[in-house]
Amino acid sequence: MLLVALALALAGGCSGESPAITETVSDELTAGVLEVAEAASTGDLESALAALDTVQQRLDSATSGADVTPDRAASIQLSLDEVRSDLEALVAAAAAATPAPEAPAVPVETATPVDPAPQPSVVTPEVQPTETDEVGPKNGGKGKDKKNDDEDEDKGKNDD
Repeated sequence: MLLVALALALAGGCSGESPAITETVSDELTAGVLEVAEAASTGDLESALAALDTVQQRLDSATSGADVTPDRAASIQLSLDEVRSDLEALVAAAAAATPAPEAPAVPVETATPVDPAPQPSVVTPEVQPTETDEVGPKNGGKGKDKKNDDEDEDKGKNDD
């Protein structure tokens, strides 16, 4: 990965008469790169990006303080940019592979059966026969009622 190239870029500047980077800055940047590598190797890409931000801040500070030559700073910056690009691509790929969280289940309203309006109860009064009501034939169900027979005979006598 590019982290190895970045570490090598940091390590090569401390030799010779006029170092391209001070030993202290080189050690700090190398430690930061190792932190980026550890976080990335465990899959903690957000921490790796945060550690890379720290390395970037230290490089910016070293460049403005003349602890690193402009050429050397440009070389290290190029490596930092490549590592950042790789990490951001990994973050984007992980986000695309992770399904969006499901929306919380919304309870579905079910129709509650509604009782129909109560119907008024109809009470049919039981009819009780009275003494004046006739309850069937008086002659035991044979022929006409005797009372009616007498009336019919009386009618016939008056007609003559």
